[in-house]
Amino acid sequence: MERLGHAATRTRTGVLNVAVKPLLGSGSLGRFWTALEKAVGLGNILATSPLLDRSGIDFTVDVGRDKVSLDQIVGSLPQADVAVEAPDRVAVTLPDYW
Repeated sequence: MERLGHAATRTRTGVLNVAVKPLLGSGSLGRFWTALEKAVGLGNILATSPLLDRSGIDFTVDVGRDKVSLDQIVGSLPQADVAVEAPDRVAVTLPDYW
């Protein structure tokens, strides 16, 4: 797994899965959704589902041919730990107070 910092310049196109931990309450989920949409574009979040172990939520994002910079995701969640798990999968760990 590759950790990202604010200096990362990687971009992605097409479908990207964003796994978020811990499981978010409704208020935190709304804040996260807004931050993720800011990074990937309005209307590009296709689906959400619980992670298999129920420890968080998986967001399926489709940016199509547009490029989304992983910096945009990191920048919209400055207090989060963001890591690339696979070319099409990013893991986000939010602090407990989020």
